[in-house]
Amino acid sequence: MLTSSEVSFTESLNRKATPFLKMARCVVIATWEFGLEGVKTAMNQLKNGETAVNAVELGIMAVESLGIRSVGISGLPNTDGEVELYASIMSDDGRAGGVAAVKGVEHPISLARKVMELTPHVLLVGDGARKFAKALGMRVDAKPSEQAIKQWAAAKEEAMKATREAPDPWYWAQVSHDTVGMVAMDTNGNLAAGASTSGLAYKMPGRVGDTPIIGAGVYARSGYGAAAATGVGEIAIRNALTYRAVTLMKDLPAKDALDEALKEVRLREPRSKEISLVGIDHMGNWGAATLREQFPFALWDGQEPLLLRAFPP
Repeated sequence: MLTSSEVSFTESLNRKATPFLKMARCVVIATWEFGLEGVKTAMNQLKNGETAVNAVELGIMAVESLGIRSVGISGLPNTDGEVELYASIMSDDGRAGGVAAVKGVEHPISLARKVMELTPHVLLVGDGARKFAKALGMRVDAKPSEQAIKQWAAAKEEAMKATREAPDPWYWAQVSHDTVGMVAMDTNGNLAAGASTSGLAYKMPGRVGDTPIIGAGVYARSGYGAAAATGVGEIAIRNALTYRAVTLMKDLPAKDALDEALKEVRLREPRSKEISLVGIDHMGNWGAATLREQFPFALWDGQEPLLLRAFPP
């Protein structure tokens, strides 16, 4: 049985497993419970011989379609009642693409991939990202869910009051910020990482978190590994978190590298709690780490897809 400082299974699971799988092939790991649906989709792609990039894109698309309140067009809006979307994807060969504060796009992760593959750029934002999507023939008129708008309307007075009074930034840690982050290794041992979110609920318009930022929300490097973050994006940005975690994978297995990266955050920012990581190193070892009391994540390592939990180092 794994210790609480490593990774343990949810109480509903009876199966035991080792925290690291040497030279594993076709591994997928994703953040939060809803990541399980994405892992299943990515798993099927990898079983069919698809690349890690394809698996990550399609896996995240599956989560964007679930209708949850922190990912995709169904996410909770900003203080103006507008849903702004963010995504990024990176291959371990150094290619990367992202979009930020884009509206009306059904699958921002797919748009991020197009930025990576069809432009010389890494990040497109706002109207520019939306125009690019329209030029590609993507749907750009997707509407927020009625339920999300109702939730925003009910919270409007409180959110606007908080914004006017310039609250302590830790206030936002109490609001939905559950990014879907995913990392995959394919049959060739290639890695990719991706992420997608609608951002902090009731955030200031134009606020950008870590998700579209390469080295903060996602990072991948051949010979090292790949990682994705979730939580309060400002923490990941200030600490170049996924970049740091992946560089540590040069000498450490994924789990140890992720834990070490978060220990460094804790030393610099003792108040930072709402931040978690998932990753896979170049040897196929997987890991998850968190500064929360606990952090649920989804995994497929060649057997059955599972929900697991990580605990603080």
